[in-house]
Amino acid sequence: MKENFKLLFVDDELDIVSSLHRVFRKDYDVVIATSGIEAVELIKTQPFDLIISDQRMPGMTGDELLKFAMEQQPDAIRILLTGYANVESLVKCVNDVGICKYIAKPWEPEMLRQTVEQALESRSLKRRGDHFAAEFKRGYIGKYELIRELGKGATSTVYLAHDPFAGHQVAIKLLNFEGLEADEREHCKKLFMTEESLAGKIEHPYIVSIHDAVITDEACYSVMEYVDGGTLERYCQVDNLLPPDKVIEIIFKCCHALGYAHKNGIIHCDIKPENILIVEGTDIKISDFGAAIINNGNSSETIQIAGVGSLAYMSPQQAQS
Repeated sequence: MKENFKLLFVDDELDIVSSLHRVFRKDYDVVIATSGIEAVELIKTQPFDLIISDQRMPGMTGDELLKFAMEQQPDAIRILLTGYANVESLVKCVNDVGICKYIAKPWEPEMLRQTVEQALESRSLKRRGDHFAAEFKRGYIGKYELIRELGKGATSTVYLAHDPFAGHQVAIKLLNFEGLEADEREHCKKLFMTEESLAGKIEHPYIVSIHDAVITDEACYSVMEYVDGGTLERYCQVDNLLPPDKVIEIIFKCCHALGYAHKNGIIHCDIKPENILIVEGTDIKISDFGAAIINNGNSSETIQIAGVGSLAYMSPQQAQS
């Protein structure tokens, strides 16, 4: 569903605001004003997503108007139109008024349209991100009610959650976008999509099932079956080792699961105690296909999802490659 954005164009020349109205009226709710004073009254009474103002206007300059707009509607995007390139004035506008861009007159309609579309896309992303953050603060990811954090890594955090429709507990892996640039976010999203679609195609009693995966601009998370027995990591201590017969049984089940994945063209590449979950007794589930290699049926064509595995557990061949 397309979002409805409201734009305000301000210029003391009626021909210019009329031209702007014609360019944008088909796609947006457009309001025009021919003075800063008129625009002030509009800003007091109507919310706007984006405000574009000319700089040189009688009675109130563009930077004065946009500063007022910043105080009244801080989330509105502010763009300045100017017919002269005064560097000091523009720097002052950026620092004091928080404009996201300035556009020199005469402007090209297509260039202006692209600028507005990009600015509104940024606002839309922020709006959706704010909604996700608010829901997360309330203790929800999508429809799932968070119970507690299960674990945290460099790129993701896993939570225990309740599925209100299915009526059971699930594990949710939420990708961490903090500190990433836009291109890095897109790269992570593609890797995440590949990993989750891959894991979702594998159905095996000894492999963790993926129930759902959500990939949006504001968040990426997968919903998995919850295994509450912990991992094999705690049995790697000298004073807490498993009996040999149980170790052999677990190895057999891991091999069974990995053999099944291999027949489907998937090599896990990151088998370690932390990625082997204990269901009950010696029943296990293998998780985390984030470093898997996909073989497309041709030995010369393989795809590495992400990373290289864990150094302490990788094979010599992996380490050399």
